[in-house]
Amino acid sequence: MLVLIRPAQPWKKLYQLQLITLVLFAGFVPMGIGLISLRGENAFYVLAPIYAGLFLFAEDRMINWPCPRCGKAFLRRNGVGFAAPFRFHCGTCRCRRGSLTIR
Repeated sequence: MLVLIRPAQPWKKLYQLQLITLVLFAGFVPMGIGLISLRGENAFYVLAPIYAGLFLFAEDRMINWPCPRCGKAFLRRNGVGFAAPFRFHCGTCRCRRGSLTIR
């Protein structure tokens, strides 16, 4: 029997943002091919920047998601620099992803 464990409330938002970003990233090429085949290149030129902007917005929200323990960006070391999108520990305080330890 499969038992699903619900993530702690603060982590739920990070998991949602990671899923949304991954789906938007993986869906860009199929969306472009389908849009070009249905509506032509002009529709792609109009909707591609909107789609890319939506992806960049979701990615920015994911990268700057605050750690529940230290409050700095969870996916970045010391809150700045390169972000690892699926990091298991906070880049600053080493809080493990999914832990129940909150400030």
